[in-house]
Formats: sequence, C-alpha cells, structure tokens
Amino acid sequence: MTEAFNVADHLVDRHLRAGDGERAAVISPGRTLTYRRPADEVRRVTAGLRALGVRPEERVLMCMVDDVELFARRAAADQATLLFGTPSFWGPLLASDVPDDAFASVRQGVSAGEALPPRMFHGMAERFGVEVLDGIGSTEMLHIFISNRPGEVRPGSSGTPVPGYDVELRDTGGAVIDGVGEPGELHVRGESAAVGYWCRAATSRQVFLGDWVRTGDTYVRNEDGTYTCLGRTNDLLKAGGIWVSPTEAEERLLAHPAVAEVAVVGVPDADGLDKPVACVVPRPGGTVDPDELIAWCRDGLASFKRPRGVVGLTGLPRTATGKIRRNVLRELARAEFQAAAGREPVREEAG
Repeated sequence: MTEAFNVADHLVDRHLRAGDGERAAVISPGRTLTYRRPADEVRRVTAGLRALGVRPEERVLMCMVDDVELFARRAAADQATLLFGTPSFWGPLLASDVPDDAFASVRQGVSAGEALPPRMFHGMAERFGVEVLDGIGSTEMLHIFISNRPGEVRPGSSGTPVPGYDVELRDTGGAVIDGVGEPGELHVRGESAAVGYWCRAATSRQVFLGDWVRTGDTYVRNEDGTYTCLGRTNDLLKAGGIWVSPTEAEERLLAHPAVAEVAVVGVPDADGLDKPVACVVPRPGGTVDPDELIAWCRDGLASFKRPRGVVGLTGLPRTATGKIRRNVLRELARAEFQAAAGREPVREEAG
C-alpha cells in the first residue's frame, strides 16, 4: 500500500518544526508571506472541514483550475467524496464532455457564491448523480447562515436558516416583512457576525445595524419556509415602471439548449431608461441567436421581464471568488449596442 503523502506537512509544517516560521515562503510584488501565515490558514481550513463532517479517511482536493476535465480526472483518481463549487463551475461542467461517472465517489455537492439555478441542480443530479446543496453565507458572518439540507432540497432556493442564525426580510423603509412572496432585503444575526469593517466607518454604519447585518441581497420567503434569492439589491432592474429581478430571465435562458451561462443586466436606452439585456455564453460548438433567445423568453416570461437585447460572449467576467462582475457586463453591453450602426443603445420591442 502506498504511503500517504501530507502536502501541508511537506510545504509548511516541517519548516515550523525547524524553527523557520518567520522565513519568507511566498514573495510577490504586493506582499511577502512567512511559513507561519499559510500554516495558520491551513489550520483554519482544516477546522472548517471537520465542522462540515469531513472524515479523516476522506480526501480533500483543492483544485484551483478552470479546466473542468482536469478537475474531473483528479476527482476520479483521488476518489473525492465532497465536491464544492460555484455556479461558474457547475455550468461549464454540465456543458463539457466529462464522463457521466466522473464523480461516482462523490456523496455530496455544495454550492455557494451566487444562487444556484435549478437547471444546474437538476443537471448535476441527473447526469452525475450528485445532489448539490445551495446556500448563502458571507465574509461578514464568517459562516453559511441559510442552506438546503441533504435530501430536502428545494431547487432554486437557498434553503432554510441554519441553527444559530436568525434572518429577516425588510422593505425599503426598514420595516420587517412577515408575509410570503414579498421581496425584501435580507438581514441576518448570529454570534459569528463581525463588528464592522476595518477603517471603513461610514460603510460599517450602513451594514452593521446593532445585532443585525444587512446582506445587500434581495430575497423572498416561500410558503414552505425556504428563502429564494432574487439577486443583489442593487442589481434589480426597473423595466416598464416595475422592479424586475434578473434571476427570472436568467433561469429561463438557462433552460435553452444552446445556453451554457448567462447574466442579465440593465442597459440604458436612448431616453436613459434601463432595459434588460442578456449576456450569453453558448455551449461548446453552439452559437448565440438573439432573435431565437428573445422569442424563447417571450414564450415563458411576462413581456416586461424578457430581455430587449442579447450579447454573445466567450465567458462571463468574474471576481476571484467566482461571482459575476455585473458592472463590467453593463459596460460591455452598453458599448456593444452603442457601436451597432443605426441602433440605439438598446432597441425596445413592440408589445
């Protein structure tokens, strides 16, 4: 039997045992890390994995690559049992040619960072046999505070509050929303909450409200007690005088067989009024047909919710944590339509 190789011990811990904890381990133009710093980070990650129920005999593979086929090969070779990712990972994975049994050893998937579209949940379950639990957490709370549970997933929702946390929805005036189906900004409280941002007093006063933390996400409470994300509060669009969540149009477009990824943003028309525009990444070998996709949305959405334009992209710009950079997409979409000869920034459709 091959002896297990402890990478953390080889790269970090052995230097601490030798008394070299303050020696430079990583040097970059922006900062220098000693061996003690990554050792502390490894211990924190290890403690979190233990809290998640990772057993000593299970392997943890941290694969920081965009190549889903390489990831799948490593997961199969190392017999991974837990699979963590963001929607920016699940989408390309489902659009790839990875074998359907690539994750046969995986007993549970976990998603966070952004709301998991129902299509991706069903796709992972049906194709790879992996149930993916979606949830929401934040740096400010240091923990997931709403999550689905194994065997009790409501696709399209973030699940129910995690024990130890309380959540509220509040309207624009700050009043608590007790009803079902009414959008409001999500607030959370729990013992893990931070007390503020370092040297950012003004922002702290906007986010940390006594025991409560304002998340900046718009949610609705469902009849079964689960919560569904409608997007970041500042990402909502006002189309035809009605507030519209980009999530609905995105979910509709993701159901189209030619679409791998999509984000809907607001782009001003000639009068300065925001109109929904879909930024679409096609599946491998596919193409983006704006007229077909708009017609697809017309058949499944209320008229004011459908995109008024479509921009084809090879990929969606994302942050280091995998979240879509919608501000960048807004500028890309604006430039695309303004550059089109003889067209306004976004052309309004009749009806």
